[in-house]
Amino acid sequence: MLCPLAMDELIDEDWQHNIHADCKVYLFRDFEYLRRRISYDAIRHNLLSLVERPESQTKADSDFELAATTFWTRMMMSAS
Repeated sequence: MLCPLAMDELIDEDWQHNIHADCKVYLFRDFEYLRRRISYDAIRHNLLSLVERPESQTKADSDFELAATTFWTRMMMSAS
């Protein structure tokens, strides 16, 4: 997830890489595009990778560290 303040407005090319849903247009599916788009700097930016409604245990993308796996697994099991 990207904080909308990291970019002033969406440009035409963003629509090829973002999520087309209400309140999600500042979320992007393409990590490399997003890094280029905001001139990513690890000191200034924090990027969060999300999996919405996973159907099974999820592995982190190679560029991200997976956190809270136990918490979400417990939440999914208690919701069943």
